[in-house]
Amino acid sequence: MEKLKEAIESFWEIYRDQANIYTSPIPIDELHEFLTVGDSETPETYELRKVYA
Repeated sequence: MEKLKEAIESFWEIYRDQANIYTSPIPIDELHEFLTVGDSETPETYELRKVYA
């Protein structure tokens, strides 16, 4: 969860400085891959589910 918070904070820092940044939604599969890269010590397991509205 902490990595997700860091990623969001990092994005917003750049977004404030560069208003023309690409802001398309990120597919859940890509987000999951981003958050799991380099994190081999995950003490808890979280399940991500796709939601179709």
